[in-house]
Amino acid sequence: MRGRGVQVPAFLLVAALTFMSGAFPNRGQSDDRNDDDRNDGDRPAPTGVAPEKSGLHRLLDESAGKYSVYAAADAPDPLKVRCALRWANTTRGSVDGATYIWTSRGRPIAAVCCYPWYDDICDNFQSLARVPIRAERDGKIAWQPKAAGVTFQKVPESPIPAGSATLRLRQMKDLARSFHVTLLGWAPGDPDREELRLMQQPVYRYECDERELLDGALFAFVQGTDPEALLMLEAVPNDSNKQEFEWQFALARRTSGWLEARHADRVVWKAEKNPEWRDPTSPYFQLSHPRPK
Repeated sequence: MRGRGVQVPAFLLVAALTFMSGAFPNRGQSDDRNDDDRNDGDRPAPTGVAPEKSGLHRLLDESAGKYSVYAAADAPDPLKVRCALRWANTTRGSVDGATYIWTSRGRPIAAVCCYPWYDDICDNFQSLARVPIRAERDGKIAWQPKAAGVTFQKVPESPIPAGSATLRLRQMKDLARSFHVTLLGWAPGDPDREELRLMQQPVYRYECDERELLDGALFAFVQGTDPEALLMLEAVPNDSNKQEFEWQFALARRTSGWLEARHADRVVWKAEKNPEWRDPTSPYFQLSHPRPK
């Protein structure tokens, strides 16, 4: 596979896709459908999921849950993890996977995609933080990027953030649709170009301290339902006037392939192919471990 989609019956993708949302606020939604406000513990057991698929979901949840992520290199308290999205990618052979995020004061600071690959479970990390962070597993440092994972810019020609949460969500959806992300493959000179699909609902709506961060949402550009790039939109204080807010964006990779993002007709972000994924001091990092029998 390098960008050529495989057509899969819609009912298979629907069966493969299950969402978990943690404790989302009223304004939050977890994907292309509405979500309610119940906590995970209040949700009934999923129906229509094969037992082996439910078992895999538990394995992925357990894999993500083994990591303790901290909002700074010296932060004392670990953050809460939540499953933002369950996905499938039949194009690349990852039938089932899940994306988890850790949040600090309502803002996502790290993501991991967990998925089976042959006899292993792969945990693919990306920092979403503005500062260095760290992750531990079994009491030892597993991942400690030396630098921020994302760089924010003002959204060109964006409106002033609206006064209500409902209107700001509408603004963020409109702003997200103004971005386009293309997967360019893995090999030099690869002629394939695959325009990734934007999920219309954010996979996570920020739970904000409105004095420092008025609002925000995390959107996914997907292949199948597998996120290949994440778009962060935030309403933050204007540098020139802290009493006013403006929309800023950042993008983050969720694949080792070459990515290019455009706003209108202008390229605003690129991610080079095949980054070094074995370096635990890099914002993009992957660990693999044997899949329990």
